[in-house]
Amino acid sequence: ITTYEGIIPEGFPTYYPAGDVDSIDKTWWNIALKASMTNLLANNSYSGSHVSQGTMYGASEKRIELLSKDGVDPDVVVINMGTNDLTHNISLTKFTTMYKQMIENIKKMYDDVDIFVLTMPSNTYAMKFNEPRLKMNEAIREIAETYGLFVVDLEDDITADNAYDCMYAGAHPNAAGMSIIGKEVGILSQEDREDLLKI
Repeated sequence: ITTYEGIIPEGFPTYYPAGDVDSIDKTWWNIALKASMTNLLANNSYSGSHVSQGTMYGASEKRIELLSKDGVDPDVVVINMGTNDLTHNISLTKFTTMYKQMIENIKKMYDDVDIFVLTMPSNTYAMKFNEPRLKMNEAIREIAETYGLFVVDLEDDITADNAYDCMYAGAHPNAAGMSIIGKEVGILSQEDREDLLKI
């Protein structure tokens, strides 16, 4: 969902470019960067990775270290993870436990960072994963409230009604889906950071 060849760390598997997402300009994260007037420090996405388990899982300290680059730590971390946990039938308990561990590890390593978490939009797997997706999204919201994170809630943006227009190969956004996600992340990121400056 977030990978792009030549951008992620060397040796990490990638999915994009694929389909009509044939340039970085069409990725959700690049659209969000432009909308929020933010610079990319690092994109450490790993195609096929889980929050909860496997190689370079989300809570891995080794992976979290890659959010820093050339001695510079991130001001903002945006997390768009969970789809592989969902589609590989990871239990809600395990997902929630490891998502919390991921957040705690990020905060431990970067104590002055703003964290944005994305909920999972609908996908073309239809109803097969809908109920567990909604439960995982609720867990993400609850974790965000507990840890003081910003939520970019995509449930109302890509739904069962428009998923086939926005996704292909199950849960991979096409250019239209990328545009929706990127604009939502970028607009909310900018608004929330402006609110932070006012406090």
